[in-house]
Amino acid sequence: MTRHFAILLLMVGSLASAQDTAPAKLLLHFTFDQPITGTGQAVASELPEKIPCKWGRAVSGFGMLVTAKDGEPWTADQLVDGRIGHAYRFKGNDAKQWIRVPMTDATDLGSDDFSFAFWLRSEGAAGTLFIRTTTAPYLMLAQQQDGRLRFTIRSEESTQTGVVASNPIDLDGAWHHYAFVGDRDGNGTFFIDGQPAGGGSIRSNAGNLSKPSHLGIGGFGYASGYLRGDLDDFRLYRGKLNPTQIFALANPK
Repeated sequence: MTRHFAILLLMVGSLASAQDTAPAKLLLHFTFDQPITGTGQAVASELPEKIPCKWGRAVSGFGMLVTAKDGEPWTADQLVDGRIGHAYRFKGNDAKQWIRVPMTDATDLGSDDFSFAFWLRSEGAAGTLFIRTTTAPYLMLAQQQDGRLRFTIRSEESTQTGVVASNPIDLDGAWHHYAFVGDRDGNGTFFIDGQPAGGGSIRSNAGNLSKPSHLGIGGFGYASGYLRGDLDDFRLYRGKLNPTQIFALANPK
């Protein structure tokens, strides 16, 4: 009996280890190298795999350049030199411009772990970077007035909102790489230029994040909170990027 029990423990331990080391899967990747032709333009995600869109045709991942009702049109000069190739320039609350990403099964995070990674150049509080609504279940990544990155999450089952913030950030107008890794059973951890930069527990919101809603990059059509700054190489993953992978993204060859 003892021998069989020991074998069972070994098997379960090996399975858990394999799950913990499962590679993160890239769900969205916007390089922002496409020329901007104006509001309503589709922006391709650099993924070859076709995925079914809940409200439209099968796509390999795409966004749409949109504005709020009182926003300004996207213009060609908002394609600027990026950290890697080109970047898109977001003009904040005055322009109210953002990218709407249709909801797909492939980008539905459910109760999975997840990771964000991107390059940002800003001289002040940038505003919203990524959002899926502000009614539960929801999640949002933004830069606060004091410069810190702030991640907010509320799962379907939770009775409280989880909020974690990064260490202080030097808003020097230079390019910096940012990443956030969400361990649904543990902590949300920020990385700045490849190094750990604060975080905190998100365990109380380990439940379901599924919701039939599009995603917003740079805003969501609300009255305020729009991104102000240059954004490059935006990535969303299912699963947890490890520190080595994040360091590599922050130090491209």
